[in-house]
This record gives sequence, structure tokens and C-alpha cells, in this order.
Amino acid sequence: MKRKLNEISLRTWLLVLVLLFVLPSISLADPPEIPWGGVNRANLDYPEYLRSYHDKKFEATKFDFSFLPRVTNGKSSSVLGEKAYQATQDELIDYIASLSPKNLRWKIIGEFPSYGKAEGVASVSDGSFKLPLLVFSDPPVFSPNEVKALKKPVIWLQGQIHGGESSGGDAMQVLAKRLAEGDLNYLLEKISVVIVPRYNVDGAWRNQRGTNSYRYRINIDQNRDNQGFESAITRTMHRLVNEYEPFFFGDAHEMGFTTGTGYVKGESTRLTIDWSGYDIATLIAPIYNHPEKLKKYITDVFEPAYHKNVEDRGLNWAWYTQTSTTPPGETPGRVVGLRGYVSADVRAKSGDEIVFVTAADGGEKYVPLQTFDGAIDTGITDPSFGLKGACSILTESTTPAIGVNLGLRVAGHVSVYESVLKTAYERADEFYDTVLQARADMAARGKKVADDNRLVLTIHYPEESVKHNIPVSTAIQDAATMSWSVKPGVFESKMFLSRNGTPNISVVQPRAYVIKANDATIARLAHSGVVFERLNKESEIEVEAYTVDAASAKVGDTNLVPSGMSGWSDAKVITAVSTTKKKVKFPKDTYVMYMDQVRATHAAYALEPLSLRNYGNYYLCMKTDMPKIGGDPVSEGFFKADVGDEYPG
Repeated sequence: MKRKLNEISLRTWLLVLVLLFVLPSISLADPPEIPWGGVNRANLDYPEYLRSYHDKKFEATKFDFSFLPRVTNGKSSSVLGEKAYQATQDELIDYIASLSPKNLRWKIIGEFPSYGKAEGVASVSDGSFKLPLLVFSDPPVFSPNEVKALKKPVIWLQGQIHGGESSGGDAMQVLAKRLAEGDLNYLLEKISVVIVPRYNVDGAWRNQRGTNSYRYRINIDQNRDNQGFESAITRTMHRLVNEYEPFFFGDAHEMGFTTGTGYVKGESTRLTIDWSGYDIATLIAPIYNHPEKLKKYITDVFEPAYHKNVEDRGLNWAWYTQTSTTPPGETPGRVVGLRGYVSADVRAKSGDEIVFVTAADGGEKYVPLQTFDGAIDTGITDPSFGLKGACSILTESTTPAIGVNLGLRVAGHVSVYESVLKTAYERADEFYDTVLQARADMAARGKKVADDNRLVLTIHYPEESVKHNIPVSTAIQDAATMSWSVKPGVFESKMFLSRNGTPNISVVQPRAYVIKANDATIARLAHSGVVFERLNKESEIEVEAYTVDAASAKVGDTNLVPSGMSGWSDAKVITAVSTTKKKVKFPKDTYVMYMDQVRATHAAYALEPLSLRNYGNYYLCMKTDMPKIGGDPVSEGFFKADVGDEYPG
């Protein structure tokens, strides 16, 4: 709703106060079969000649990761079908404690449960999992106020938000050692560094993607939890980021190793297979309202530097890429992945970019292939942290299995982030001033109410592409000997970048939001870092009220429910709203969120009814299943938003 209060334009929502709360049912927990590890299984056939090729490539980088606890414990195998392990909680903490304290201060900043599951209900916790936070600075300090008082750029790096993606956590351990007592220690003269070596502490124990730290459902993807804040770990991490106010944020991930299509060439029996060949992919936070100054600074300063450093290390770099057959200008729909690529030889011969897919009728056909980077989503970690006024990136190494080609996977992350640290050091004063100015611009923008100052909820991808060579590893079988060899190659891609997109659905950004809400809603929104004020008297104001006109899980074949919210059985989202003007009496102490705060934009995405992860959508996804296990989405702080209701009802 839009309104004016003391000559200030506001958008307003009403929330019915509901105080019901019931604890979940209790049953026995279910610990993992192989704590801190699992069996080396590739998502696709991963032949020995390819594993050997990548191990030799790592050896050529001259990196030495032999000191990592998962290596020194001697338990892991790099052979497919055998068991591999990450560092245990005790091994990780012992490793941190062994580092030089000269410029390091660290603490356990939280202990978290991990709920099991039995007969579909939440259970008691399997134990408490400790989350260490490391702060590197000169002089050595730990508290956020002490770190910020040094007036140096703060770099925040984290690994393993997905528990099974262990190489990012290992990379953080490598960087920690080099900062504490190695070749990167000198950088602390001009920058400070905060490292979270293992974000998903219980997911690592279970070797699973998500966390079980939220009692109402298990395996929550915390990389989609940065708007709803369901996980206690997510909430803690946002509190810390809000306090330390980092200037640069890096999030280390892994993605599945994929392959292309084999084929017989000409009259010979030579078989060629294309494998994804990049060692590290990077993505600049793809959010439209991320400050333009910061996007430009990453693009012009940081990205060229880490691209060069990766290649100087003998590795291959690419933009984070997803592939789709959706026409340009539209949000990517059907994602087909690298495994759909036909051979590089075929592409070179045809001069066309095509992909082999299964048609709707079950047949097979070739269609044009489009490549995209990440889409706008405020629930994802790097965009959400970028909206706090920071440069923000994601890194992805490719992984065939837990213990296979570990060195190469860790090396990719380290190559990017050692460059980030050095670039921040080399341009410390300029970088510091650029970020502070961008934050000042964000606050000033929050005071402006105009048609050219809009909150962009969805985007159109650009009509024009840029050329992007995606590295591939091509395996060729000799027709005579039937032996295989591997050589590097490229897929000449037409890339459509979200950073070049244009607004699709957007609204004029208001001066403030007025929210008549229960305390649970305000507490949930506060995790984004915003500060609320209260109306000092009862006020009757003319407002523009929203009504939910439609909600659905799909439009045609396109799934609308965001990743991470689709696990509920009757999940759907708001697809249409209408508005009407009326007078509403707001009582004294109604909450007000002014937009002239750096972190207010992130919170605003939780309020807008057509935003991807608004709190009405969370209600619609949860309302069927949560009551079955003793919960209530409104009591949890989400907005009632049934069709026909005023938003929220």
C-alpha cells in the first residue's frame, strides 16, 4: 500500500496478530551412516584416465595442501567406490587452534542442533555442532567494533554452506594458514579478513546439501534461506555480517561434474566425449538493486585480476553458467546442462551452437542452446550479502566425488580468493572509499520516491549476448588401440548476462514501509539488518491496499516456486494482486521501516507481494504441512496470503 505520513510516501501492509505456537512432535534422531564422509560416487561415469588427467593438472600448479586435516588424518580414499572423509569437527577446531595467534583471533560463535526425521515429523537433535569464526587483523582484534575501528576494508570469506561441498571449506583452511603464518600475512597491514571455514556444520556431518537445524523440516538449503531465515545458522551468519559490515563477500561452492554426448566420427570408430573443463567458475552477485558502483568495481577491478591469477596458476576459469533452450530476453526455463552438449568437433563443423535434447513426445531433436549466468534471487547468499552494501561473488569448483581430484577443486577456490585479498590490499584506500560511497548512495536513494527509483523484482535477460569460451576437456578414443587421451578445448558460447538485463516486474521504491505485524515477523525481518521505528500516535491514513487475486505453483510447464521452498507438499506463490484505496487506522507503536538504511532494500524484498520470496509466499508454501508437525507459519512470522485476502490477511 502506498500512503503519505508527515509528507513521506510509504507502502503499508497489515498483518493479523496470531499468537498460536505448538512445539513439534518428538521422536528418535537418525545419525548418518558415515559421519563426516561418504562413498566416492560420481554423478556420471568418471573414468580413470580423466581422474589421472586432473590430478596431474593439480600437480603442475605447485600448490601444497598436504597439511589439511582431512589429508593428515589418512582416512580418505580418492578412488571411486571407496570411502572419503572431510575433517571432523574436532579435527577442524584443533587445526584452527594450531595456527599462529600473531594476527588471528577466533571463537566458537554458535552451537546448533541437527534434527533427525522419523515418520515425517521433526525429532530431537542428534547433537550440538560448533561454528568457528576466524578474524585476521593487524593489530589482532575480534569484535566487530574493534575490526571496523581499524578503518581497513573487511573481506568476508566462507566455505561449505552446502555440507557436501567440502572443497570450499578446505580452501578456507588453506587461506587461514597462509594469513596466519604464511605468504599472505603481510596483507593484514591494509585489510582485515573474516573467515567461516565451515558454514553448514551439521550438513558436513551428514555429508548433505542442507542443514537440519530447523525443527520443522530437514535438509534446508541455506543458500536459498537468506530471505526467510528458517535456519538458525543463517540467522547467526546474517547477524555477524550485519555487525562486521564486510566490504567484500566470497562464498565457495561445488557443482556437479558433467559430460557431453559421445558420437562416432565419420567412418572411423573414434569416440569423442566433452567434459566440463573449467576448474573454477565465478558469479558476480546477480541482483538488479545491488549498488551499481560495486558491480562495476567487481567487474572492472576484481574480476580481471582473479581471472588472470587462475590462468597464471595453470587452471581454467569460466563465468558461472547454466544452459537453457529459452529464447533470449526471457528468464531461463528448461535447463539442460553440459551433458547435453554435442561434441566440439560437430560444433566447429556446423558453426552453430546446438544442443541434443529429448523432445516432449519422447523423441530426440537438436535445438539452439543459450547460456546464462545466475538469475535474480534474494534468497541466495551472495546477492543477499551484496544488498548489504558489499562487493559479492560466488565461486564453484567442479566435483566428481567427495575425495576425487580434491587438490584441483581446492586450488580453484584458493586461486580466486588469494587474488581478491591481494587486489583489496593493493587498492585498499580506493576500495574502502568506493564501498563507503556506495553505501551512502544506497541510504540517499532510500529517501527518494520517484518513478526512476524502482525496486526491481524480476528482470528480462538481455537480447544481446557476449562471447564466452567455456573450457571443456575432450576425451578421444584411438580407433586402433582403443586407448583414451584427454586434451583441453573450448565451447564458444553466446552468454546472456544478468548484469546486462533490464527490469521486468518493478515497483516505485517507497520512503518507508509501515507494518502492523506480530513480533515474530519483525524479528524475522530484523535478521536482514534493518532497524524499525514505531508510530508515536494513532494515525488514520489513506492507503492503497493489496488483495491476493491468484496463487499457483506453475504457469504452463514453468515452475514458479523458488528453489528451497518447493519441499512443502502444497507449495505455491502469489501470481497476481489488485489494489484499492481506503483509509486505515494505524495504532500507536505500529512498526515503521524507513528505506534510508543500507540494508533496507534486502528486507523490502520480503514485503513486496510479487517478489520471489515474499513472506506471503512462505505462508502459502508452508500452510498445509507445517500444522501437521505442530507449527503455524503466521506464528513463525510469515504473512497470511490466501486468495481473496488482503495482503497480508
